[in-house]
Amino acid sequence: MSFPEKLINARITAATAARVWPVMAGQNAPFPLVVYRRTGTRRDRSLTGGYCVPVATVSVAIVTETYLQAKEIAEAIRGSLDNFTGDGAGVKIIKAALVQESDNMEPPLEGREKPLYRVDQVYEVRFQE
Repeated sequence: MSFPEKLINARITAATAARVWPVMAGQNAPFPLVVYRRTGTRRDRSLTGGYCVPVATVSVAIVTETYLQAKEIAEAIRGSLDNFTGDGAGVKIIKAALVQESDNMEPPLEGREKPLYRVDQVYEVRFQE
């Protein structure tokens, strides 16, 4: 069984020096960090009743201590994932496309005065099962 997160993790890790986590960052993880997770998978049916190519929706959250750093990491990840097509880690991605991006802020952590900055990206990833 193949799943696109294998290759997505590799592409994000290659694009940035930030720590990359699936689903949830580790407790007390240092910043900057990137968290990715699949939020859904659409499997449309063809007219003959078979399944078409699945499309996974993958969210990527970049969390840093400065706004500029969040934007720089987001741009590097976008450059690595948006319009990506290829094979690797036993997975074939037919097409990855950035469909949404937004800037956000996290309230200050306990004992800190400054907030954290976050850029959220959403990708639609067509892949071969």
